[in-house]
Amino acid sequence: MAMELWTWGTPNGWKVSIMLEELKEAGVALPPVDVRHVNLMNREQFSEAFTAINPNQKIPGLVDGDSKLMESCAILLYLA
Repeated sequence: MAMELWTWGTPNGWKVSIMLEELKEAGVALPPVDVRHVNLMNREQFSEAFTAINPNQKIPGLVDGDSKLMESCAILLYLA
């Protein structure tokens, strides 16, 4: 089952993307990651779909099976 990364091109969003790339480069076996872009300019962070992932309505958000994570540092710790 693929993980879903809900993100946008901001420093907090980049942190998680960089971590995923570094883990892949280090040979860590990860499930595929589907990247979902949350366009902040169009206020998509307030959509029902994203609010179901992150009630704080801030990027990034990560879904891994039944787990929903928010806050970039919490996601980084989860991936580590």
